[in-house]
Order: sequence, then C-alpha cells, then structure tokens
Amino acid sequence: MWWAPSEQIDVYLSPACIGLANRRSPAADWIETQGLGDALAHAARALARPPWQRCGRVRIWLASTLARPLTLSGDCGARDRREAEGLASMLAAEATGIDGPVRVWADAWRASRGGLAVVMADDLWNELQLVVARARGGRRSDPSGRRGDKRREDKRRGEGPRPLRLVSVRPWWNQALDVMIAESLRSGERVGWSLAEGGGVVHGVVDNGWPVETGFDSPGRHDADGSLLRRRLQVRWEAAAAIRHLDFTREGGAAPGSLGGWREAAASRT
Repeated sequence: MWWAPSEQIDVYLSPACIGLANRRSPAADWIETQGLGDALAHAARALARPPWQRCGRVRIWLASTLARPLTLSGDCGARDRREAEGLASMLAAEATGIDGPVRVWADAWRASRGGLAVVMADDLWNELQLVVARARGGRRSDPSGRRGDKRREDKRRGEGPRPLRLVSVRPWWNQALDVMIAESLRSGERVGWSLAEGGGVVHGVVDNGWPVETGFDSPGRHDADGSLLRRRLQVRWEAAAAIRHLDFTREGGAAPGSLGGWREAAASRT
C-alpha cells in the first residue's frame, strides 16, 4: 500500500478507549484503556508503530469528558473573542466541572449573538504535545526493528516512518453539533439534541442554525445510560420542533476509516 507524505491519522481519545483511523482504513482500530494516563500512553505507542508511523499529520478528537461546551450570551460583557475566552476561563470550573487552569476556544462566539466556547484542561493540552513528541521520537528509533537498508527502501517507497505534526485538537461531539446546525438551518426551527458518550452527555439547543444552549453532564450511578437526564432535558425543550437524542457508537459512517458515529436513541422526536 502506498501512503502519501501528507497522509493524516485521526485519533479519538477518551479515558476508556482510543480509536485510530485514516481515509485508507476500512475500519478504525480501537484499544480499550484504563484511565486517561493509559490512553495517552497507548496513543503515543500506536503513533510510533506501523502502519500509523507512515502518517505525517495527526488530528485528535476528544471525548466529551475531556472537552466540554460552555455557552456565553451576547450580553455577557465581552467585547471580542479574546475577552469571551477570558470570561469562559473564569466560568469554566462552575459551568463545566473542569477545575484548574484551562484552555478555551471561542471561535463560534460573536459579540452581537454570543455563542459556544470549548473548554479543556491545560494539563491535557500539555500531555497531548508530549504524546506527539514521544511518538516522533519513537519513529526516529524505528520500533519495527528494521535495519538500515530496509528502512531506506521503505522510505523510497513511501512506507517508512515520517515526521509527525499535530494539526488540530477538537471535541468529537462537534461533529454531531454540525449536523444539528445544518438540520436547524434547513428547517429554520429549534432542535434540542444530546449525544451520550462513555462517561458523559453533551446536550443543547440550536435555533435557526445557531447554538443558543449547550451543557455537559456526567450521569450518576442511578442514571448510568443518561435516560433520566434526557427526560428532564426533553421537558425543558418542549417548544423545540425536533428532539434528537444520539448515542455514540464505534461503528463508523459511510466514509472509510471514520472514527465512530452515532445512532438514534429511542427517545428522539422529529
């Protein structure tokens, strides 16, 4: 198999598992993990080994327990995106449950309308940089054990280890939100939605293509599947024209190598 120099790998990261895929893969590879530290270690090792060492770029998709949404209104007092990100940093612990220093993105925020920010722990950001650095070092040491002549032949054929660059870090739930935004734009109506991943549920309301409400909850032991949480949300969203409850699944969509997808939960209403 020939791999282009710019071949990109997608990594899904959660405390319970990691997934690895690219567009040439018929299906993603999934690895069960025992906590975040174990997941990060597995990711660094996988990125340094065949076949993933042939990919020169990596995109990391974070589970909702690691990257959580925070909504800022248009009248929150921020005058630009930088001030919105600063405000979100101050509100992060109470609004998202992520304590300590955080890293915030508020690309979708507008001074006149407010919008969505994404919050992750700053320590996690630093750990992701270390994962890529470790994988890069592992590639240089050639963990496959091949000797010099074989490595040179692999490089000539485009099959040897490549330099690795981190190109993006994003929440995986953003993909589901994009679909909800598109649906709301088509209909011009409100859509209440939720996405359950292992350990958490992201939820919100989109109105005429704009996210007006978002949140994250970790269901307790009495509500392991989040069904009680979803019933409460649905009561609050009763005015929504459509209600979509989604469950994360490791089975990909139509695209080869896609990192999971979702299925409709029984409580959805369209």
